[in-house]
Amino acid sequence: MHGQGWNYSRIARELQLNIRTIKRYVLSRELPKRGAPTIQLVSTVTPYLAYLERRWHEGCQNKTELWQEIQAQGYQGSRSSVYRALKRFQPEQAQRISTQAAREKHYALSPRQGMWLLVR
Repeated sequence: MHGQGWNYSRIARELQLNIRTIKRYVLSRELPKRGAPTIQLVSTVTPYLAYLERRWHEGCQNKTELWQEIQAQGYQGSRSSVYRALKRFQPEQAQRISTQAAREKHYALSPRQGMWLLVR
């Protein structure tokens, strides 16, 4: 399309893509390959993953305690990064139950909230 003289915004509208995506595709001269390997991001937690996994399987599943242990070993990252890394050690069933329980919280709507829900 760009070779036929179409500008970026027209291509973006036609393909329903972001204009930045179109620019990136045009400037790269080829489309990205499907199923291309994803880049493995390195986190500040990465050097401590083996230790965390070992401690998790030993039975220490207190996330704050594990964070404090790796801090004593020199970890300087955030607690939330450790919490995200520890998600991979939790059984899928436990993760599913916790997200399902969070979704199952139902609250009664007030008449005003119900009206706005219908209006939207």
